[in-house]
Amino acid sequence: MRYNIGPADRTIRAFMGLAMSLLGILRLLKSRRSLALVLMGLGLLAGSLLGYCVSYDLMGISTVKPRFVKAAKDL
Repeated sequence: MRYNIGPADRTIRAFMGLAMSLLGILRLLKSRRSLALVLMGLGLLAGSLLGYCVSYDLMGISTVKPRFVKAAKDL
């Protein structure tokens, strides 16, 4: 699998995804917008765990430094 999300980006995505998901879950019974918030948060969290973002791939963006890519291929 190709990685295009670097360590700093992954950390930020993880915290934002967790925060958005928790906020949405706490308000889940009040509106449909909270469901959208939960889904967006889970998307960020999944990208963080996988290290891959489809949007980044389509735009040709990568926040991974070359040394991390080489190390990941050795595994």
